Amino acid sequence: MNKSRFDLRALVSLTCTVDGEEKQLSVLLDNIVRQADDSVGMFYADLCEQVSWKLPTAHAKAFLEEAEKQGDGLCEDWMFLVPDRIEQYTGLKDKNGHPICEGDIIRHDTAAGAKYWPVVFKNGCFVLPYESGDAWLGKVITFFPYESGLVVVGNIHENPELLEAAK
Repeated sequence: MNKSRFDLRALVSLTCTVDGEEKQLSVLLDNIVRQADDSVGMFYADLCEQVSWKLPTAHAKAFLEEAEKQGDGLCEDWMFLVPDRIEQYTGLKDKNGHPICEGDIIRHDTAAGAKYWPVVFKNGCFVLPYESGDAWLGKVITFFPYESGLVVVGNIHENPELLEAAK
């Protein structure tokens, strides 16, 4: 398979039957590959590992079974996915060396306390939507050196309460 690799992650949500009950299960997956034909997928072993790590056992099993049914299927060791959302790596890292992706929630520790902002892709660049206007993420990281406390603390899909609490 001819794959071109980008640093992407995808939110995949599926309706699965777990213990006879329908549940909506969502997983944010790393190491996603977009191919030349714009299909999206990942190695099946990577998918199994990430889903097993992020979901309880019964949920992980149901998620993988449903992904095989609803996706374009398994091709050798490759799983095609139908993601709800694809997010890109910004090329920047937080003070701990963690990659910053679109949709991540950034905490900035200041003398006045901690502030939280989502990373948003807008007008062709990644920004933090400050109260006074959008700030280009690359400039913010340059202006506030790593030791200042820019840290990825979650993402808008799995931790929306961080942004709600910050309001």
